[in-house]
Amino acid sequence: MSDHTVIRAIAYADGSEVPFANLFLASADHDAERHSWTPDLDLALHFANAAEAWEFWRRPSRVRTHRLDGKPNRPLTAISVELVPVHDGQQVIP
Repeated sequence: MSDHTVIRAIAYADGSEVPFANLFLASADHDAERHSWTPDLDLALHFANAAEAWEFWRRPSRVRTHRLDGKPNRPLTAISVELVPVHDGQQVIP
């Protein structure tokens, strides 16, 4: 298995607990503002590198481009995440 990066949920951006903490992002629809999480590293979305994962996490909705406060609507940024490097199917622990 090649090297890649996955996204792991930590908490909501305001610091409150998420029910899917420490799970990996399995799917995301930025336009529908839906996402799913998995404990299985193999089922997680794989990104070529941390930069690609970061851009995906920050991607705005194309349907509702701005929030009520006028800022870009980036649904996944409501969740604090960790970008996790993976090598040969195993998380790399720094």
